[in-house]
Amino acid sequence: MSAKACTLFKPLPSSTLLIVCIIQRKENPSDFPILKSVVSALIPFRNSVWDILSTGTGNLWLGTTENGINRFTPVKGSQRYRIDSYTSVQGLPGNQILCLFEDKESNIWIGTNGDGLCMLPGDHFAHYTTKSGLPNNKVQHIEQDAAGNYWLASD
Repeated sequence: MSAKACTLFKPLPSSTLLIVCIIQRKENPSDFPILKSVVSALIPFRNSVWDILSTGTGNLWLGTTENGINRFTPVKGSQRYRIDSYTSVQGLPGNQILCLFEDKESNIWIGTNGDGLCMLPGDHFAHYTTKSGLPNNKVQHIEQDAAGNYWLASD
């Protein structure tokens, strides 16, 4: 069985990552190898995680306080995960990520702490700011309603 839900407990010291997973019929936490991958990837950064997104394709995305986004992709036929990092070097407008959201079309939306809203529709970032019509460049939460409208929370 796989994890049913993962929750990040905030606030935590910047060098601590705590993910609590509700795992169905799992006696041994080592049976959930992505936790080891997540902790191993983030410990060197001394990072806090502000949001976690589990997508329909099985990827796990982590939005961090200073190092952008980390994506954990399951490697088919193994217990391993490929880890991809996205920062301002790869096209994010900033590295402080407040929220992550997957829409009905499987696009990943990224809310930043003062650098606007990003969408990752494939392998490039689309960027939206107050110049594009946002009321504020700090995006704290993203939702999509049944009609396909997007709802953003900001300051």
